[in-house]
Amino acid sequence: LYIVDGDEYGLFRLDNNGRLYIENVPHARTETEYLLTILAFDGKHDRKAHVKVKLRVDSAVVNCSEEQLEISVKEDAKEGTVLLGRREEKLISSVHFTLISDVEIDNFAVTKTGDLIL
Repeated sequence: LYIVDGDEYGLFRLDNNGRLYIENVPHARTETEYLLTILAFDGKHDRKAHVKVKLRVDSAVVNCSEEQLEISVKEDAKEGTVLLGRREEKLISSVHFTLISDVEIDNFAVTKTGDLIL
């Protein structure tokens, strides 16, 4: 997978699973749309797709500086316990957690409000 057009400033990257990441965020408080052209190539065939990304930079948002977080859960923690969550609704407009593990992760869930719970 390759971004072949629309990323003149090197803001985005794709992983091998097709997830799009923001690599560099503009410092100005802006809302900008980017039309990216994505090329998928399997060695024989190729296919292009156009993806519109609306990027809003807001300096009031609290950012997590870690790409991955590691947490510990007490053995006697109750179901529904919030493990990671938003502290103030006004500070974080959207939160996205991705669960990555070599073991079963059926005991964890992400709520509609963006909290990671047991």
